Amino acid sequence: MKWIASLPMYGFAPAALGAFWSAVSQRLHASGVTDIPNALSTPDTPYLNHWLRNDLLVSQTCGYPLATELKHRVAMLGTFRYRAQGCEGIRCSSQLVVHPRNAAKGLGDFRGMTVAFNSTDSQSGYNSLRAMVAPLAVQGRFFGQSIATGSHLASMQAVLEGRADIAAVDAVTLAGLGAQPDRAIKALVIIGQTAHYPGLPVICANTVPPDVRQAILDAIVAVVQDPAMAPVCAALLMTGFEPIALSDYAICLAMRDQATALGVTEL
Repeated sequence: MKWIASLPMYGFAPAALGAFWSAVSQRLHASGVTDIPNALSTPDTPYLNHWLRNDLLVSQTCGYPLATELKHRVAMLGTFRYRAQGCEGIRCSSQLVVHPRNAAKGLGDFRGMTVAFNSTDSQSGYNSLRAMVAPLAVQGRFFGQSIATGSHLASMQAVLEGRADIAAVDAVTLAGLGAQPDRAIKALVIIGQTAHYPGLPVICANTVPPDVRQAILDAIVAVVQDPAMAPVCAALLMTGFEPIALSDYAICLAMRDQATALGVTEL
């Protein structure tokens, strides 16, 4: 089978991401895996159909759709460790960002205000924040209005432009974009963070044979640990890679259920 591969979730350093995959694919070729793509694919959104392709050798998804739509329909490989504020080992969080004029406010001060989010199936931008505000909600609502933006960057821009008052942004996305000197989002202020959850899962199709799955794991770990790849991994904020089980993402469902129990089903 001719495989495809993608790592679509963190796009802040595309050249480094391409170099990372090139190194992984070379190791896979050397280990005897055939029909390895030399370059990463850029899937169309929404990503669900892409993640369910039978020819998907490797991709990166989000914890919430993994725990809901993708559960048992794909195979788990592992997750990266990242160097970013709000990350601890393989655990990540969402950073609550606001305009500088609201820097002195706490989350409770945003009752009745406008929240921006990337998509309703996002663990970082939606589900984790919903769980966080649920205990503060009145009659199932905390925010007065919510705006779907389509991406974390668009959510941050909405906050900067005053169209929204607050957003929850994946910690790695925020660190990666914030490191770019020409990004206006550097002006945003972090006023808190959500509870931790496992980092973005790296997956493959169920059709990928077990020995190939192991080869992928070995190749990724080897590249992350290769001193020659240190500059590439630093640009991607990667510090390691570890196997992880689907059951570790049950926390995403627990967050959803916690909010539902308090009468909050949406932001």
